[in-house]
Amino acid sequence: MAEYTRNHYIPNKVLKNFANIDNNGKYIINVIDLHEETLRGLETSRCFYENNLYDVKNDDVKKLEKDLNEKIEQPFYKILDRLVNEIKDTFTITRAELEIIKKYILIQQYRNLKNSFGYSENWDSSIVLSRYNIKDDESPLDFWKREMQTILDNSLDDLIRKMNLVGVKQKTMNIYTGFLMFVHTCDEFVINDLGCVTERTPVKVKFSPEEYAEINEKLGKELYGAEGFGQTAKMRAETNSEYMDNYFVFPVSSDLAILVVDEFWKVAYINSISGEELEKCGILPSPFLSKYFSLPKNDFVNKKLIKKPKDLVKYKSSQDKYTYQIHELDILDTIYINNLLMNETHRYLGFRTKEAIMPSIAAYTMKAKCGMENVKNNFDFVVCEKNFE
Repeated sequence: MAEYTRNHYIPNKVLKNFANIDNNGKYIINVIDLHEETLRGLETSRCFYENNLYDVKNDDVKKLEKDLNEKIEQPFYKILDRLVNEIKDTFTITRAELEIIKKYILIQQYRNLKNSFGYSENWDSSIVLSRYNIKDDESPLDFWKREMQTILDNSLDDLIRKMNLVGVKQKTMNIYTGFLMFVHTCDEFVINDLGCVTERTPVKVKFSPEEYAEINEKLGKELYGAEGFGQTAKMRAETNSEYMDNYFVFPVSSDLAILVVDEFWKVAYINSISGEELEKCGILPSPFLSKYFSLPKNDFVNKKLIKKPKDLVKYKSSQDKYTYQIHELDILDTIYINNLLMNETHRYLGFRTKEAIMPSIAAYTMKAKCGMENVKNNFDFVVCEKNFE
């Protein structure tokens, strides 16, 4: 039981990819603590965790933690080792491996410490999607764990088609319909305590608030069988706060990251929709995707049987193959990704080498000093040499 006490919300195996090995063979990662304003080297096994974070009310209180390891982490690590240790211009995976990666990415959006805080101290039952499914005798934290267990116990297909958890279904659809990209840097990525970040850009709604509410209410009922989506959409239209999450970034080592890109950009690319046309529709092009974009090359086992789009589902195989280009980022694009990660850090930020991440720290602090909007965190203290142990 003791071995399951320390529950990492960023897996130790991933943290090791951001660490150096000291003379005693220990993996040491540099960790910035925004609350205490400190920076120190820590063993990866002793950071980015909470004791008993995933304990459940069950005959086996450690079931969720065990299942996270057995059903998600261990299968994902086999793919991760191949990706990290065999860096080439391309990376090929099977459909079965693609589902493992997407399920890891899906569960990582739930398991982080910020979500734990949101489901406990910052819970607002009037706005969260969880309100549709939480039981009267269930605490928000217990429901959070039930959502994660549901993800672990079901395929992506079943999460969309058979499960009725609205929040899980919405997040799953975003991941399921999105496509992967892989990026490499000769500099260094940081990793925050969410394990990921999204590039979010504003969208100008072209409909009246009432029309937009009606459209979203209809979609909510069709996709999730739930009401109330229209009211939220109307508020976003009235306050000009609608947005698009272009992609999620998941750093998996100090020089590699996985992106899950929204399906919209695939449609825009295939249909050759220009940046000017997007802006006329109220959508700002992604500065990152405008420079780096590629779709995987597919090799389907039953390709001779696939004649039309619906055949893709009918004749899909777990051994279908997807080959991805690994994009090489320059230092400015690495800084851009790092600044996104820094901005959404809840408390802890990890990295391998001080010198390598200082340009990202400097760029972020400069944004704050220039009064740029939406700069959420303070990294000024990191620049001061005396704060480094």
